[in-house]
Amino acid sequence: MALSHQLKKTKGPTLLSSRRLTKFLAPLDARSTCEEDGEEDMDIDGSNNSDGQEETDPPYQGLQAMSLAATEVDSTQPYAMFIKKLSIFALERFRATINRSIVRLEKERPTFISTSMSASRTMYQVLHHSGKPAQFSADYGPHLATLWTAVNYQRERFTFHEVQIAMLKSEHMLAITAAWTWLDVDIPSMLYWLLQYPEKAKEQTAWLKSLLKDVQAQLLLPQERRQPLQSSKYLVLQENKEYTIKYNNHLPLQRNGSSMHDLLVKFTREALLLWLKFPSGQGQLQAGFIRTLLQHFHNPDVLLLPGMHDVFCRVRGSLLPASAVRGSRLGLNSLDDFSKYLSTQPLATPESPESAVMKNISERLEVFRTQWRQLEGGGHILPAHVRGSDHFMEALQAAADKLTGYLQELLPLLTPPLPAQLSPLQHKVRGNPDFLLPFRQHAPEAQNAFSNKGMLHPTRVNEPGAIASLWLLRGIFYRTRFSSEHPDSLFFHNYNHWQETYKRICADPQIAAFNQDKDRYFCNARAYGQATTRSTENAEAYFEGEPAWLEMFKSKEPGWCMPYIEAYRFTQRVQRGRKILPQLGPLTGMLIAADLVYAGKVAMPSAEEMGEMVYLLDRGASACLRFFHLLDRSSDKESVISVFTSLYNKVYSSFTEAERSTMTFDPIMFEHSLCKYQRCVES
Repeated sequence: MALSHQLKKTKGPTLLSSRRLTKFLAPLDARSTCEEDGEEDMDIDGSNNSDGQEETDPPYQGLQAMSLAATEVDSTQPYAMFIKKLSIFALERFRATINRSIVRLEKERPTFISTSMSASRTMYQVLHHSGKPAQFSADYGPHLATLWTAVNYQRERFTFHEVQIAMLKSEHMLAITAAWTWLDVDIPSMLYWLLQYPEKAKEQTAWLKSLLKDVQAQLLLPQERRQPLQSSKYLVLQENKEYTIKYNNHLPLQRNGSSMHDLLVKFTREALLLWLKFPSGQGQLQAGFIRTLLQHFHNPDVLLLPGMHDVFCRVRGSLLPASAVRGSRLGLNSLDDFSKYLSTQPLATPESPESAVMKNISERLEVFRTQWRQLEGGGHILPAHVRGSDHFMEALQAAADKLTGYLQELLPLLTPPLPAQLSPLQHKVRGNPDFLLPFRQHAPEAQNAFSNKGMLHPTRVNEPGAIASLWLLRGIFYRTRFSSEHPDSLFFHNYNHWQETYKRICADPQIAAFNQDKDRYFCNARAYGQATTRSTENAEAYFEGEPAWLEMFKSKEPGWCMPYIEAYRFTQRVQRGRKILPQLGPLTGMLIAADLVYAGKVAMPSAEEMGEMVYLLDRGASACLRFFHLLDRSSDKESVISVFTSLYNKVYSSFTEAERSTMTFDPIMFEHSLCKYQRCVES
């Protein structure tokens, strides 16, 4: 029976009235939030720092004075208040709240671990018996004795959920931006390219080429003879939709000229706008706002700053003059003045103190995310079955059966011809193999790297620039238009070679227009799922770091292979407080080490060694093992290695030698498949 219903039925004195109970159980995002001005310094969970502990953050007086001087803005500008959110004082304040949260989470870690399974139960018992005769029994007192630990645990959860709400809002903004960017930037760019080079169309853009051809055929007809275009011919949607071109003006005389191309792109975009149910309103302007922020600040974490989502939701009233807001049609050029003004702000300059603070905020946010993953896994806490018990062995076999069935279903994708009718899973994976295919060595980007023109081909892997080119691929280009459209141009002998290629490709006006937003032609912030900061500016550091790698092989015998864990640790090296290979995080470092195994430069890890990597990274593979209840957040390294090895052996024995050879089954591929299983099955 629901708790609120239980309390309403109570006839005795009730601790919480219905109205107070509703307030007590209200969603976190309904609580009042802390504003920049006129409020006392609040923690990220909404509480002030009144626990009597020494403050660990620097005083604000000097920073506030700096902020007041630095944020003198013209009050006539409609975005004057927005600029205040980017001041050094606002950034320092946000960093301080994150730092306090990190300190508290680390301090309370033992409490988290010991109370995570009982905190909610304790609080429920206290609420459940409140206002009932049972609250006077001797059993009620012990619940109160343990309540305070549970309350502290829940209070720290508020901290996490405040950050989670900010992240959800950030994802909300980025999702809308991605959709409108696809329609307003990516699709027009691809359409112009198809009009210019129709013979270069690939299988994945065949539908777009067909739509473009039909739009052109209909446009050339008189208005009364035009037939509606049917969405079902090009896209698989829940319902078929029609679009009829409405255009009565004279067509350009030059049927293949730029004016005609503009019309074709315009009407193709209109059809997609209708068919894909893009909403009316300010979505296009909101997307332009986010693209402008990322273009100037180059860091998606800026969207987590307090107040950003509010500006996003009211972008017209927040950033545009009243005359523009009253207009019925606002284009992206409405943000031109805002963009110019934003480019003059300190946060748009990489060397400014504001940029340094923002960079540190990103680093501290990652520490906070990692802390919480270690404590709670970012969500539900699921206890693992006791290793060796009957329940554990049943769960282990069930996991092996599911993984075996998953791999068997996808194996036909490696052995043409393809089935006449693809299953939903096969269709999904085939549509995005670099992101979803569990057989890592058979994904297109991996095959390009090992082709005779790739940096990892046996005849090229020892050449100058090969290792740096691998770091470029994994750290910058992976799953981008550049790597897809230029698979034979990913090997650079030196930094100058890369610069020449970059300038040559950007000389194309269509690519230059597409690329102006955060180097999107060359960088994919979500190449591995979670958003990261990627930049072509890191290329020089990769070439500078290559000699240190080569030096490790100089004194070794020919054919020597570096141990896997040593190769991984090299990618994470720090020198003078900075990583020698910037933006190559733990996950990317593991992928690079695996690439070099197949290139013959690193030793193939055993199942036990790979299990140790799963423990060290604590990412997709360990999340999958927790999903099967084989591990939980308290599992130690020995448990992770044992579970990974046991499951690997069971799945290994489920396939024939020929099947294992086809899929390149080994400990690396198995760890890879655990990550993909979570991504394309259980999600």
